[in-house]
Amino acid sequence: MTVGEWLSARTPAPPVLLAARLRVLLGARSADRSSSAYDAALSTAESLLTELMALDCAGRDRALDLLAVDAMVTYAFEAAAESPDTLSARAGAAMTAIAKLALAGPPRVGRRARGRRCCCSGIALGLRARAGSSRRV
Repeated sequence: MTVGEWLSARTPAPPVLLAARLRVLLGARSADRSSSAYDAALSTAESLLTELMALDCAGRDRALDLLAVDAMVTYAFEAAAESPDTLSARAGAAMTAIAKLALAGPPRVGRRARGRRCCCSGIALGLRARAGSSRRV
């Protein structure tokens, strides 16, 4: 089974547009063995979140990408849960990687006028929180 096949087998299935975007984002990694689903999903989420945060605040035109980041992190944890012996280590590594993204960069990245956080920073911080709560499983 490949990463793409593993992703297609997830239930419930994501909305059609989101599923298509996930396949595009995975690219060639969708042909990797399903045993690498965790790494493929997490690295895809990290790359896309880094890109979105570099935009200094993605607009509504990037909403699908924000949903894709969230979905990829969710799928990474689903894949990690298939190997309970490594789940804790993987959750810790994911939390660290996402926290670095949320805290990195120049101060203006992820900031809007009047000091409000951009949606991308909120997603990064939310994913960091989710990674931390998954670690307590």
